Amino acid sequence: RMQRHHLAFLNTSIALNSEYAKNQIASDDPEVRYLTEESLKYCIHLVSGNQNELLSFLLSKDEIRIAKNDDSQRKKITVGICHKNRTEMLFESLKAFDEQSFKDFQILIVDDASDDQAAVLALKRKISAELNLSVRFIFQPNSIGPGACRNLIAQNILSPYILFFDDDNIPLPNMMEHYSYFTTFENFDAISCGYHSFLERDGKHELGSLVHFLGAQKEQALKGNCLGDSATMFKRSSFLKSGGFLEEKGILLEDWHLLLKMFLEGMILTAIPLVQFKYRHHKLQRSHFEDKDKGVVEHLERLAEAYQLKFAFIWSMPKLSDFASGWNEFKNADPIV
Repeated sequence: RMQRHHLAFLNTSIALNSEYAKNQIASDDPEVRYLTEESLKYCIHLVSGNQNELLSFLLSKDEIRIAKNDDSQRKKITVGICHKNRTEMLFESLKAFDEQSFKDFQILIVDDASDDQAAVLALKRKISAELNLSVRFIFQPNSIGPGACRNLIAQNILSPYILFFDDDNIPLPNMMEHYSYFTTFENFDAISCGYHSFLERDGKHELGSLVHFLGAQKEQALKGNCLGDSATMFKRSSFLKSGGFLEEKGILLEDWHLLLKMFLEGMILTAIPLVQFKYRHHKLQRSHFEDKDKGVVEHLERLAEAYQLKFAFIWSMPKLSDFASGWNEFKNADPIV
């Protein structure tokens, strides 16, 4: 297959200096223009010697061919979930996905080396028995961290859109319908949404503050994350082009870093101006036992410097030493915009 592609590249490169190629690029037929532009990209990759990127181009074409013949891989949206040691919360989240008003999506879960693999396998059987969802699992033998898990998900799907979602959060009933609506537009690379924080007490959800994201605001994005949460839907092609999430383990705010990087690279970011999910606060969430500022601030500073911008980190969620009293203070806060 590589040899056939190679011959096609050579033939195209010969045609580049001909009137035929110029006419193809200027064609009134958008499909002809698209195919010609793709051929030009192939030639550029070949001449530059960037074989890895060239191979990814070829594989993406094969993925399109495979998707046309595999109905299970033709869903427009894949929900990607990274999971570790929170099977009960994950099932509650999946149950809410099962109750969505829009159901034409699939879910890919990466289990990041959970301590109790028997519990994860039991969860998998429970999903099959009780929920009407299209769910696949990837099991990691060794923990790689949430950033690497999300990147792994993007590499193992065929859907043109990927919505990342944390295993402890809960989608509202119309979330997938709203995200699906935005796939009818082409002029965005990533779209986020607001959320309603909550704490579970005595089996009930005690609602806290609201958080809304502004979307692409350069001045604010260099001071605090106004761009979006990790529960963001990406065009898969744009996500892969951006390089994905930081894979360094033990850091937080990797969602801010990725979205800021995409924005500074000229990609189009926006936000649904509605709350779309409930964000769970609990003792097992990463922000309560990992240093929120560790590592990622340095990455953000270097990212800003690369674009001759100054990064001024002025906002951070406080680390809650006393979870109960901290929640009582946080839940009564004004909405964060």
